[in-house]
Amino acid sequence: MSTVVTPGLFSQVDALVSKKTPYLMAAFALFVLVAFGFVGKTDIVAFQWSKEEDLIHLPDFLVASNVVGLVLGTILVAIAAVSFVLAQRKRVTPLWLTLVFGLLAVVALLAWLAAGNTLPFAFILGNAVVLAVPLALGAMGGIMSERVGVVNIAIEGQLLTGAFLAAVVGSLTDNLYLGLVVAMIGAALLSMVLAVFSIQYLVDQIIVGVVLNVLVLGITNFLYAQWLSNDGQNSNFPGTFPIIPIPGLSLIPIIGPALFEARITTYLAYLIIPTLWFILFKTRLGLRARAVGEHPLAADTVGIKENVRFRNVPHSAEMRIHEQMRKVSPNHFENVVTVTDPAYLSKPWQWKWVYQRRPNYKMYEYVCEDNREYADPETGAARMRLSKP
Repeated sequence: MSTVVTPGLFSQVDALVSKKTPYLMAAFALFVLVAFGFVGKTDIVAFQWSKEEDLIHLPDFLVASNVVGLVLGTILVAIAAVSFVLAQRKRVTPLWLTLVFGLLAVVALLAWLAAGNTLPFAFILGNAVVLAVPLALGAMGGIMSERVGVVNIAIEGQLLTGAFLAAVVGSLTDNLYLGLVVAMIGAALLSMVLAVFSIQYLVDQIIVGVVLNVLVLGITNFLYAQWLSNDGQNSNFPGTFPIIPIPGLSLIPIIGPALFEARITTYLAYLIIPTLWFILFKTRLGLRARAVGEHPLAADTVGIKENVRFRNVPHSAEMRIHEQMRKVSPNHFENVVTVTDPAYLSKPWQWKWVYQRRPNYKMYEYVCEDNREYADPETGAARMRLSKP
């Protein structure tokens, strides 16, 4: 049995564009404009771009706090309006525009909080980068897990495991670099526990992740109370990595001290993020990892080894895949894919997409060539028989 496929069927439809983003932007923009602008504080805030001892010193910028709120609030309203226009045209708001919106809103908040005082902008930016490093590293691990089809809820447990091992090993050996390596190994071993239970034994991934988080939290709290709190000087005082300024780049005003005058862990984060992107999207390993995560059965049919995902999603001869497409409104149709396998799946897997018809396009639905009794009298192509519920 062969199937007739209409060329360009899916190219003639668009996915639904949600209007949540423009509505949220509009709400935040109006709040900033009113709370920080019209009724904001009138005290002067001094934006400090650099310190006086820096090689390149920029003078402080003095402005009333409510003026900052009015100006930035107006810009935020304009961005929200652009987002509404894009949504009306069935286009998603660009990520960079959302980031600019969030940055301007944060600056308005800081100007309101620092009214009557000095706002050390470079210092705040530097602290934000330092605090973002563990979040970025955890996010990279989560991205890799998600790409291979594993929901990694145990990221918090992995971070806590790494922090505990780094502190203890670094203190006992007086070697921070050895503590860093041991922390990575310990977090990797914990992720292997998640992989074994969720992939090999098909235990619910969310449950395993929550259990690992609670287990690590309990173990580290117990060891801290019984050991580290009584001998903190010898077992819980590893020190910190030295700050390594990059010559030339660290002298750039504002961003120099924040981005290029940091510790080795921050520089490692700078390298890991683009390296992971390159591995996922520019190498064979990344292609196979994404294949077993997004389409495991298709990857299995072309011979990709199961160890890419530790072990690929298993299936039996009883597996059945059912795909259904139906119109849910005059201009929308729904595509539902259901996978059932009593031998391996405790309940069916189901994916659902809703597509919208583009203006001036028609919908055509076709099924198997064998159904000649429903063929189009003009073209001879088979058509779908719409069955009554």
